[in-house]
Amino acid sequence: MSGIALKSQNIHQHTLVNNLFIDHYMPQANGDYVKVYLYILRLVVSGSQDFTIEKVAKQLNLIQSDVLRALTYWAQQKLIEVTFEEDEIVAIGFLSLEKTQDILTKPEPVTTLKPSSTHNNTEVKAEPASEPKKKKQARLERKPQYSMEEMAIYAEQSDFKELLYITERYMQKPLSQADVNMLLGFIDWLGLPIEVVEYLIEHCVTDGHRHMNYIEKVAMDWSEQNIRTVEQAKVYAEQFNKNYYRIFRALGVANRQPTPNQIKYMDKWIDEYNFALEVIETACEKTIAAINEPSLPYVDTILSKWYNKGVKSPEAVAELDKQYKANKTKERSEKATTQNTATKNRFHNHSQRDYDYDDIEKKMKDLLKKKSSGA
Repeated sequence: MSGIALKSQNIHQHTLVNNLFIDHYMPQANGDYVKVYLYILRLVVSGSQDFTIEKVAKQLNLIQSDVLRALTYWAQQKLIEVTFEEDEIVAIGFLSLEKTQDILTKPEPVTTLKPSSTHNNTEVKAEPASEPKKKKQARLERKPQYSMEEMAIYAEQSDFKELLYITERYMQKPLSQADVNMLLGFIDWLGLPIEVVEYLIEHCVTDGHRHMNYIEKVAMDWSEQNIRTVEQAKVYAEQFNKNYYRIFRALGVANRQPTPNQIKYMDKWIDEYNFALEVIETACEKTIAAINEPSLPYVDTILSKWYNKGVKSPEAVAELDKQYKANKTKERSEKATTQNTATKNRFHNHSQRDYDYDDIEKKMKDLLKKKSSGA
């Protein structure tokens, strides 16, 4: 990770903290966020030239995403401004707290950071705030691999300890280092609250899935759906099961969990193609009638054809079937007519022999006379 340059005009052996920060902002902030703010402020004041997100995290006994979340929080509070170019940090501006007095009585739209896994050399300086940017979720772009030291930091937290205990109970086995790394990623990388992760484990294991790779795929899906409460997770999981199992029932499949690849097919039909479940069920029924097996690729072929023809409703499917049957009837009729014509032509086109019957009769009489003479 590249260094982020910190620049200041004055070098001091002490760090001055505005009373407004102590009186108003500090009491309401997460303790880790306060640590990040004060430490970076101290680096600015001291004129430090050696600054990276990684080094700050290590110095403060945090992980890198904690630092990024802290920067996001202080940007929301209008105490700092972090500028990005092509998803990379290029500047961190410490704003004058005297100019933020109005924020306390009249809130304004806030800027949310979009952190990147790569941070180039960055100049940190006091500068006026720019126009608020569109709010984005602060999240590491790449799946991180945590060191033993980083996992140990989280393992000291009581709620994470409880999560590890609950997970081991559900999984009915001790967790490996890879399992702990994945659980930490659900919280740190995907941004799921710890109580949602607890329900995630319960939900997946109850449905018969104890594989952490499968659980991770569900966690990623919940994160993309911006699920942040257990209630949201329950509603989404219920709808998830309802739709998928209804499609499975239409294929004659029961008591089986969909695989990630099967889910991809069904998501495509429901979300991308925007088909009603009745239409998907009709395609499933046609699949069973045609090949007598529950093949999702075959269903996909049918639905893709309907999608390309703009067929979206059960009524449109019925009309398409009606046209198909009419075309088939017409084709059979035209084929039969063509075959009959070809048969007649073969008979009439047969080359006829041209016989002289008088000559034949004369020859037969001559033949009989010879036989009589011989007799």
